[in-house]
Amino acid sequence: MQSEADKRRQHRALRDSEEQYRLLFTQMHEGFSLNEIIVDAGGKTVDFRILVANAAYERHTGLKVANIVGKTIREVMPNADSRQIEIYGDVALTGRPQVVDYFSRTFDRHFRVRIFCPQQGRFATLFEDVTAAKLAEQEKEQRDVEVRRTAVVLQATTDLLRTILSNAPITIFAVDANGVFTLSDGKGLERVGLKPGENVGRSARELFASVPFVTDAGVALIGSEVLRRVLDEGETVVAVSQLGVVAFDNRIAPMRDAQGKITGAVGVATDITERKQLQAQLLQAERLSSMGTLAVGVGHEINNPLTYVLHHVETLVTDLPRIGAAYERFCAAVREKVGPTLFAELAGEDLALLTPASLDVATQRAKEACEGAQRIRDVTRSLSLFSRSESTALSAIELTQPIEAALKMAANEIRLRARVIRDFGEVPAVWASEGRLAQVFLNLLVNAAHAIAEGHADANAIEIRTFAEGDNAFVEVSDTGCGIAPEHLGRVFEPFFTTKDVGHGSGLGLPICRNIVTQFGGDIHVESAVGQGTKVLVRLPVQSKNASTLPATAGAAVVADVAVPDARRGRILVIDDERAICRMMTQVLGANHDVVTATSGREARALLEKDVAFDVIICDLMMAEVTGMELHTWLAKREAGLASRVVFVTGGAFSPGAEAYLNSVTNPRLGKPFEMAKLRSVVAATIEAAQRETRGR
Repeated sequence: MQSEADKRRQHRALRDSEEQYRLLFTQMHEGFSLNEIIVDAGGKTVDFRILVANAAYERHTGLKVANIVGKTIREVMPNADSRQIEIYGDVALTGRPQVVDYFSRTFDRHFRVRIFCPQQGRFATLFEDVTAAKLAEQEKEQRDVEVRRTAVVLQATTDLLRTILSNAPITIFAVDANGVFTLSDGKGLERVGLKPGENVGRSARELFASVPFVTDAGVALIGSEVLRRVLDEGETVVAVSQLGVVAFDNRIAPMRDAQGKITGAVGVATDITERKQLQAQLLQAERLSSMGTLAVGVGHEINNPLTYVLHHVETLVTDLPRIGAAYERFCAAVREKVGPTLFAELAGEDLALLTPASLDVATQRAKEACEGAQRIRDVTRSLSLFSRSESTALSAIELTQPIEAALKMAANEIRLRARVIRDFGEVPAVWASEGRLAQVFLNLLVNAAHAIAEGHADANAIEIRTFAEGDNAFVEVSDTGCGIAPEHLGRVFEPFFTTKDVGHGSGLGLPICRNIVTQFGGDIHVESAVGQGTKVLVRLPVQSKNASTLPATAGAAVVADVAVPDARRGRILVIDDERAICRMMTQVLGANHDVVTATSGREARALLEKDVAFDVIICDLMMAEVTGMELHTWLAKREAGLASRVVFVTGGAFSPGAEAYLNSVTNPRLGKPFEMAKLRSVVAATIEAAQRETRGR
């Protein structure tokens, strides 16, 4: 039998054990609870009752143990997670323990719960708050995601940089403190016959020593001198190097370590060869534009003296035969009167000049001088036409007029290269600017000429053909030249694209032609085959038959070459700062009219302030001090009727202001040098209009 001492000893041991378990239960870090499940009629766990909970349970959940023991979880937390309740029920009914991690929205905490079954229908939980660990894990995962995302972006950036370097005309390079390449990449390397990375470990001078077209200056620029300035003096250098036919814009800067010490240099070299070629082409285009402006100005200065020179030569051609015939009759009468011997004695050494043959020679020289002067007139008229090529005033244009003007201007380029074949069909007028169309055809003709080598002009041809189809007029310019390569044909309308050498083409001709033709509602197409020639077809819509649909024709009327009989004797005021032109007009018009002259706008204004009894005023447009435009504006305010009878004459070089003014008035104009028949015609027509105005009053 067990003694009383043993029983007391066992009782104390049991009490001590219970005390230890009680202390463990109350002081343990993990939360603990013993629970009994509640099932519905179908045996499904729907709730559980809290039987026991320790102090850690209260610390982790914030729920007072005294307030929850004996209550169901739904009484404590009506929104308890049903899925979690089912897990607890599964352990209590099956006896299989589980460990679950879950986030409690109620407590906004993460818990790790160990669930086991101490007795059928009951379950115990041992749980700990793992929120800090979970957040740390989530932060790590987020960092890992960011690292992976950064790696993807970095790879994409690297790939993009590689693509840029592989396609852009640049080279990125770096050298160490000794000038040895440590990096070399970019498509620009191809331009000097190198591959990416090929020059790493070599100096600039070593690298380019084997490249035949690199000059010593280029080596020095990329090599010693520039790098010395960057590495020794810390400069950031911007310099252009010319490596054979390839030009680079180099930008090189020093690389420094954390202490600011120069450890090397990094640079970017951009291929600017095409840019320099474009600059050269632009410069050439500016030169051509300046030369064109100068040529037009020279043409204007030629036109003034050419007006009276041409008149005098033309009248000599007419008068010399009449004078010769009269002189021959006179000599015959004298010879008959005094006899041949005395006549020869009187004539002396001049007898050989007093023959019809010598007069015929003089007349022939006058005719040839007249033909030469007329050719000069045709050239200056073409220059005048091109000087107005920027005008936006449109009118009905016969296509042969700007074509012929362009042919005259291009004659010198064509005559040593090819024959010109004209095949002009019946073509209605088009609604356009004559000057701009002339510019188009001149460009096409010059391009055709330049496609043919000089010499053997009889074996080559440039053909200009016009025809109409439906509501369109066509001009076809074809040549037997070298043709255009297929790879270049698609680029002929690109600005600055040219296959000509620098200085021989701006690459702007065809783009300008297309823009002009498009403005007039047309289009332009090019066909070509290497070795067979090129054909350019220009389409333009014909002038509408319904005049009301056309824009109103503004501006001065250019006098047509129509014969008008001389009207009654009139009183004419001629205003021109060229005295010889005033005298010439007096000679031409003075036989049938009373002519008064003024050699400046100021003199004319003083005269008109006292006397306005003129039927016609012939006034030069561009004069010093008071221009024809200023005089006309002044006169229109005082005598509107007389201002309407002003005929403008001009040498052809219009300033923008003069062009705008002529487009704003309806007065006729004559371009110098003008035919005398046109002068008489416009005077007669103006006097006739003045007579009708007088009769209508």
